[in-house]
Amino acid sequence: SDIIAFYKPRALDASGGFFQSFKIDGTKFNPEFRQIVSSARMVINFMLAGKLLGDAELLKIGKHGLEYIEKVHYVPAKQSYAFTVRQHKPEDMVEQAYGYAFILAAHAAARTAGVVKDNTDVARVFDMLERKFWLPDKGAYLDTISA
Repeated sequence: SDIIAFYKPRALDASGGFFQSFKIDGTKFNPEFRQIVSSARMVINFMLAGKLLGDAELLKIGKHGLEYIEKVHYVPAKQSYAFTVRQHKPEDMVEQAYGYAFILAAHAAARTAGVVKDNTDVARVFDMLERKFWLPDKGAYLDTISA
């Protein structure tokens, strides 16, 4: 509840996604910058807290963040997610398995929280992770794909 109490009044960016950079006192800095892991982590936090606390407002905030991931971080022409976004435009297109794992976890949290009713997006992101990063001959995931 402490994490949600910190972020709830200050993280939501009405123009899209979440503000992600804060000083210890809660003051925002670098407000136009978004990073995929932080975007996904916020979704996870709000979705699971909303479910745990029975708070529909938290679920709505989580959905706002998930929509941002899919509408801004995701670049359909490249069929990939931007690792960073600045001013709501993709900035760094390096693909990292770590980032995709968090996107997968965000979709799973939305499913767990009941915000989405099926596993379509969980399966889609899992398939992307497998297709892009899995190295069957090594039995491991590739860490990074250069832009």
